[in-house]
Amino acid sequence: MSKIFNYEPHIIVDDLKSIQHCMEDGIASPVYINKLERNLSEFLNTEVVACFSGTSALHISLLACNIGPGDEVICPALTFAATWNSIIYTGATPIFCDVDPSTWCIDTSKIEELITDDTKAIMSVDLYGNPSDYDTIQDICDRHNLYFINDAAESFGSDYKNKPCAAYSDISGISFNLNKIITGNGGGAIVVNNDKLDVSNIRNLINQNKIPGPKYEYYGVGFNYRMSSFSAAILLSQLERFNDILDIKKRMRDYYEENLDSSIIFQAADSNASSLNYWMNVVKFNSVKQKNKVRESLALKDIECKNIFSPGECLAYSKNISEHCLALPSGLALSESQLKKITNIINDELQL
Repeated sequence: MSKIFNYEPHIIVDDLKSIQHCMEDGIASPVYINKLERNLSEFLNTEVVACFSGTSALHISLLACNIGPGDEVICPALTFAATWNSIIYTGATPIFCDVDPSTWCIDTSKIEELITDDTKAIMSVDLYGNPSDYDTIQDICDRHNLYFINDAAESFGSDYKNKPCAAYSDISGISFNLNKIITGNGGGAIVVNNDKLDVSNIRNLINQNKIPGPKYEYYGVGFNYRMSSFSAAILLSQLERFNDILDIKKRMRDYYEENLDSSIIFQAADSNASSLNYWMNVVKFNSVKQKNKVRESLALKDIECKNIFSPGECLAYSKNISEHCLALPSGLALSESQLKKITNIINDELQL
């Protein structure tokens, strides 16, 4: 049997046809990017700007909120490096908050003790597609006059109170990286939910801050953060089967939950999460030794599992979750026989 990867993108014939049509129509044309933005805007019921990556989406989101040197942005300690890197790009300082031991998202009970006169925003992270406690975060932001920025890189397809996750907060960033629930072989999106934020400025910033028109004149510093037409073409194709993708991910999660040993702990959904995309299946073991033994046993059978993100700061729960968790294979093309093989190896190892 061939190697089972932790996450392998599933590109089908329809995706390839979409790329071919894009090439025939002219890859320099913005038609596919414009259509993708319209479709995403309809899906999220708010304004969307396509961009190069989830990281660039967060960077521009921070700049759109006028965050820069001397400012502080509170974010969870347990997250991918792009969260705090995007803050550092602006010259601001990330202030790490520990996570909830059940949901693994930012612990809202610990946010206010971190707020100072320099705090300008709270950046939540929907870790592994699980929405944060948006209501509480929004309340804190309203009372302290802070921007609410959501790192929704992993939660496209998840809902909070029957509303898409990225449609909450003042502004959000989505990722369409290779391992995300749909991919454009890269790509991202900036989702604007606050009428006071200047969308035209956001569009200028991702295009070197060029003044619209035939001349190469600029407002100031900008970035080469535009999405490619190829990425947009693939994403448009995958959006057409998005509900099927979500069904596959749900069945995969159900299989893991029903067949893995009962001692294994899964991430708990926020109480207001009305649906989850189950982007990545991450499980928590009772000990680091147990986790490492399982990973080694799977590796011997050519099954790739990965440690999860190392925390930006070693706070108690963030450190514990990071050390005890393992990301299981979660690719869309996994067969039931492969899932059975994975769960059997894990369960056998836990009985030793």
